[in-house]
Amino acid sequence: MIEALSGSKYFVTIEGMPHGLRPQDAPELFGWTFAFYKAQLSRNQADRTLFNQITNFAANADDRVQIRSSLSWGPRDELEVVEYALPASGKYFMTGTLSEIAALDALPASFQRTGVRFAAFRNDTALGLPMCRFYARDGAQLNTHFYSTAPSDCALVRAQPWALDEGFAMRADITINPDNDSQCQLPDTERVVRLFNTSTINHRYLPEAVVARTTFSAEWKVDGTAFCAASYE
Repeated sequence: MIEALSGSKYFVTIEGMPHGLRPQDAPELFGWTFAFYKAQLSRNQADRTLFNQITNFAANADDRVQIRSSLSWGPRDELEVVEYALPASGKYFMTGTLSEIAALDALPASFQRTGVRFAAFRNDTALGLPMCRFYARDGAQLNTHFYSTAPSDCALVRAQPWALDEGFAMRADITINPDNDSQCQLPDTERVVRLFNTSTINHRYLPEAVVARTTFSAEWKVDGTAFCAASYE
């Protein structure tokens, strides 16, 4: 029966546990339940990886994993995008590449998570539009990454001598509700706004809810909506 279920699923047997809840059963029962929901609902692949390594919760009963099946991501083919601050330079950088996230997390003195994250789409899906990524650096002040789903923007930046084409970083939707141009069309998504700092020559890409509650210095200029994404808030 359980094999007929779609999506991520775990079947755990707990020997010696009768019907009904006893205080001594709580460590196994709630341990497995809350750990599963944390891993599946956080939209963080690292949480699912850690959960996949759990074989039992230490308590009184004998609990064993009988069936383990976990999708790499949810049904929306999501890609977690994380923002980092660079304290030494006052710049910001975002990435959805797992190898880059692991490398930056290993350098907390140089790269610090800001807490801003959202969900775009993986490159191996047909959802959304491909998003180009360029590393813009001229050897002087210019040092930033530029992202766009607009082919005209990508072509314009690609033609610049200071632009390093880093390929397509991810995919994202750019469809705005025709009845309300301040809303994204897909459910549970919101606009990601591109900002540019005229002092540090650096871009940030922030969900509109973050922009609405943040006070920016005069150097930050709003470029407008870059794409739509699912928020983690």
